[in-house]
Amino acid sequence: EETIQQAMDSEWVVIAKSGILDDIIPDEDEQNRIKKFFTDNYIELSDMYKFYSAVNSGGGTHTLEYIEFSKFLCETNIFQTSDGANSNVILKIFLGSHLNGEETPNIHSEIRQPEFFVCIIKIALFKYIIQTKKKTRNFEKEGTRSLPSGIVKT
Repeated sequence: EETIQQAMDSEWVVIAKSGILDDIIPDEDEQNRIKKFFTDNYIELSDMYKFYSAVNSGGGTHTLEYIEFSKFLCETNIFQTSDGANSNVILKIFLGSHLNGEETPNIHSEIRQPEFFVCIIKIALFKYIIQTKKKTRNFEKEGTRSLPSGIVKT
């Protein structure tokens, strides 16, 4: 367990030093809850990262390509990708999760494990914050007729 904590701490330092976490999750308590989630699930998430990073790269497990990331999303059904409607969002998440500010990321760029964790955070933000807000706005625009049964507009 101490080894897992040390491994996650080193990953977290990379994420925190980049400044991206403060940009997308400014609340420190929320950052700590997210870090705890990654620590609690570190082995499974790390194993997934290694498995999918080996899919297209001839067995290398230290970086994940966009095509491998897309395969991960499709096969795990974490993010609906089958209709292609979210492909722009997926690409933006992938490109926006690069922590190396030296190069401009592109579709051929690769991400390391800390960046994979950033992708997961951004997917959660998109699914549970951004899409929820959009659905709520659409319900409000259309009135109570389009609200799911049992929900009363206040």
